[in-house]
This record gives sequence, C-alpha cells and structure tokens, in this order.
Amino acid sequence: TGYASGWAWTSVDLCLMNEVMVLGCHPMSSSFYDIGDGNQQLPLFRLRPDFKIARQGLNGSRYSWWLATVASGTAFAFVTDDGLSSYTHASDSLGVRPYFLFS
Repeated sequence: TGYASGWAWTSVDLCLMNEVMVLGCHPMSSSFYDIGDGNQQLPLFRLRPDFKIARQGLNGSRYSWWLATVASGTAFAFVTDDGLSSYTHASDSLGVRPYFLFS
C-alpha cells in the first residue's frame, strides 16, 4: 500500500531524480508509475558511476540523498553515502540533488 498507482502529466522546472535516472534500474520502486519519462540512466552516472556519491564542504564529506522513487506508503528510495540504493522513512533528513531541464 502507499505506492504510486497512476500518473498525470505535469509541468515542473525542478525535480528529484528517480532511481532509473541514477542507477539504471529500479530496485526499490513500489510500482513503475513513479518513473515517468525519466526511464533511462543519465549519461553522467553511466559514464562516471563515482558521481553517485555526493560530497559537500571543503573536506569532501559524503552524504545520502533522496530520490523521487516511492518505496512504500511511508518510505522513499535514496542513494547512500556509498552510492548504493536503499529506502527509508519519509520523515528522515537527507540531502537533495535536484535536476532541471533547459528549454
């Protein structure tokens, strides 16, 4: 329960990446409705998988970051600080790495 069960077209300027865009597959998705038109891995992550690891600050400390993928009614997928996929409760505090399209 709690999974995405339908879709609708919307106009957005900024969005979170889904797991297919980052990982090239959908290991945590509760349905395939949350993928939308982001159904291919972004070339950046295909050519440089190490870029899945998010770093911040001068010391380059790693952090985990949210994906737009719905894992369950209370959980979303995220990329761990090691560049792997997992899921956790929506109330947890993680980083974001949004993308936007130029038109």
